[in-house]
Amino acid sequence: MAKDNLSEPGFWGGIARDSLNRPREAARRLIALDPPTRDLLAAALAISCLGVMLAYAAMRIGGETIDPVSTELLSMPLLAAGVELVVMLAMGWLTWKVGALFGGRGRPKAAMTLVVWLNAMLLGIQALQFLALAILPALAAAIALVGMVWALWVFANYVTELHGFENPLMVMGGVVLTGIVLMIGLGLLVAILGLTPHEVG
Repeated sequence: MAKDNLSEPGFWGGIARDSLNRPREAARRLIALDPPTRDLLAAALAISCLGVMLAYAAMRIGGETIDPVSTELLSMPLLAAGVELVVMLAMGWLTWKVGALFGGRGRPKAAMTLVVWLNAMLLGIQALQFLALAILPALAAAIALVGMVWALWVFANYVTELHGFENPLMVMGGVVLTGIVLMIGLGLLVAILGLTPHEVG
């Protein structure tokens, strides 16, 4: 895909639409972009900062609906943005590495490109949740649930296309299983360190 396509009207909107109904096509277009690493890192940083800003605004509106750990972390915005950036980078690395362990042929930068774009799309869902909290709080939970399911399905299709796999449903199962293993590992680490939500920060 030619680099000058980036300046065409509706280019990013087209990828966003493809992400909604043709995620594998969106993944192909994103991988073909092959953006410079510095641009990827700049985009990841910007997305992390915007995500923290939206989360903080939602916390101010939603009050006690947010969990204690997130509340504590959002009281330190720079740290929160740093944590979100590290999580995004780790997700990109795992997307590449875990897929490669199962015979995938995707490249690390392509994996990071897909992860950064998915997080950019999730900013839109986060913004919808913020609006729902301000207008109809009960709708925010439904948006979060639908967004989570959508993100999981799109991510599975992205990984399928990235690594040349065949079945996105099997990939989705692998994504869920990997997430469970990581959560268990994180929980064990927190327990070993003796941390509790009240001690964070």
